[in-house]
Amino acid sequence: MAGGAGQAVRHGPAVVVRGDPLRRRPDGQRVLAALRDLPTLWGEGHNKVDRSEIDEQLLIGSWRRLVLHAPELEPGTIDWRAYTFCVLEQFHRCLRRRDIFAVNSSKWGDPRAKLLAGKAWITAKPVVLSSLGLPPDPDDHLDERAELLDATFRGVAGRVPDNTAVHFDDAGRLHLAALPAEAEPPSLENLRVLTNRMLPRVDPPEVLLEVFSWTGADQAFTPVTGGEARLADPHDWGQKRGATWLNMVNDQAAGLAGKVVAGTPRDSLHVLDVLYDRDGGQRPQMIVTDTAS
Repeated sequence: MAGGAGQAVRHGPAVVVRGDPLRRRPDGQRVLAALRDLPTLWGEGHNKVDRSEIDEQLLIGSWRRLVLHAPELEPGTIDWRAYTFCVLEQFHRCLRRRDIFAVNSSKWGDPRAKLLAGKAWITAKPVVLSSLGLPPDPDDHLDERAELLDATFRGVAGRVPDNTAVHFDDAGRLHLAALPAEAEPPSLENLRVLTNRMLPRVDPPEVLLEVFSWTGADQAFTPVTGGEARLADPHDWGQKRGATWLNMVNDQAAGLAGKVVAGTPRDSLHVLDVLYDRDGGQRPQMIVTDTAS
């Protein structure tokens, strides 16, 4: 946690900020106070925390059971580790709701901090109201919005008893039935067929190699033997004299065509010789080599 002026200090298992980089609104006051009191629960040799030292109103949901009723706790004590995470969860919720905000933070700052006020607002007010289509006096506009909201709420509530897709369980929770799937229009089916025809036909290994070239994900794989891969230098003889054997295979047979090239020349043209100097069979539509030909 960082932002604004303050100093990060480690106590026990967590890091808190000492100083005052945080501000709060009334709804976040209790959570921020509990957050700032957490270091007092983590002092050296302070393994047992009394129940009176925490704010029990923050223990909502399953946190009350985890903090107060853990099996290993002594009477009157609490699980301070669970309480720490409970406070942090409440703190994060308050950050998202802007009940607590960080000073000078672009993401977690006060959304009202950059609003115009005073003379600046008086100068800009006519232009802003005109562009938004709002009246100078907000009372009539708010009354209209309130009446519309009330009428809409009452209309929805009045249709609930006759709506078979809506029901409430014994706990008062609202449940909505799943919407039936709509039939696909013919235009969507035609678009799907046209798109499939436009996509190139490739083998799965080629897709993997293409993605690897974008992301470099192949660097995360290592040989099982622990050795180094030789793909960067396919010529195993290094700087010595040697020969290159070009062998043509497909997914059905091996040895469809072949050629031995003396030395280590660039084998692009020789690959063409192998392709066209065959005894017969179907001409390949795609060529894959391990030497970047």
